[in-house]
Amino acid sequence: MGGYAAELLVFSEVTTGASSDLKRAADLARSIVTRYGMSDKIGPVAYDEAHEKVFLGRELTERRIYSEHTAALIDSEVSSAIKKALKTAQDILKKKRRLLEKVASELIKKENLERADFEKLVGMPTPQPAGA
Repeated sequence: MGGYAAELLVFSEVTTGASSDLKRAADLARSIVTRYGMSDKIGPVAYDEAHEKVFLGRELTERRIYSEHTAALIDSEVSSAIKKALKTAQDILKKKRRLLEKVASELIKKENLERADFEKLVGMPTPQPAGA
């Protein structure tokens, strides 16, 4: 959610560029809730989608193996997880605003940053080779 939160912080709006962050966050949140059983409200239960092929020229369809009530609860938990992640990203970026601007400025100049360049820019220690 970092790119999405950064756009909100800097521009007070979100562009289509942040859609990738949102899609990945939604996919991860749905997996956390439905596959890994990591939702406090739903508990340690996995709700994988059942897939079945339909014959006679019909497309591949998905069939839920849970109730509409559970589907609504899953949607609510996914939304809650995404909102929590956004809040966390916003809090971090507000605290690190100068660093955000420093990285953004460098990206405007270079368009891409290699990992080592990024780590140097943000002041991360350079890993030493084993035995050094």
